[in-house]
Amino acid sequence: SNYVNLQHQLTKTIYGGKTGSISLRIFAVIKNINLYIYRTMEKNIMIQAEKTTQNEFTKKIVHQLLSPLAWLRQYYEQVTERKLSLQETGWLLNAQLAFVMTVFPIEAPFATRLLCCLWLLHAVLKCKQFL
Repeated sequence: SNYVNLQHQLTKTIYGGKTGSISLRIFAVIKNINLYIYRTMEKNIMIQAEKTTQNEFTKKIVHQLLSPLAWLRQYYEQVTERKLSLQETGWLLNAQLAFVMTVFPIEAPFATRLLCCLWLLHAVLKCKQFL
């Protein structure tokens, strides 16, 4: 890596250099090493900050998207008088949506209504498993 090359340059300057002032050459090499370390650290800090910001942003978005489902979970817990998980809340919501899609599209073709009835049956059986 560049750091190893700078170390090699420093060693060569101290032990093998015959022209110029050794102290000035050592100073220049140390300055290059410090500059390399500074740039590397700056890149790492920026990358870490960027990842943290993205993770926090993702967590906030997920929390915002799940907040209505959490509210429904609390409502269903009051109605059923038992603790429910988010998955169980999803199944209850699925059953309600299946019921609405089975009852309300009166002018829908027979095949569509049959699929909605099968969906409702499946959703009710899934709800029966956990309730």
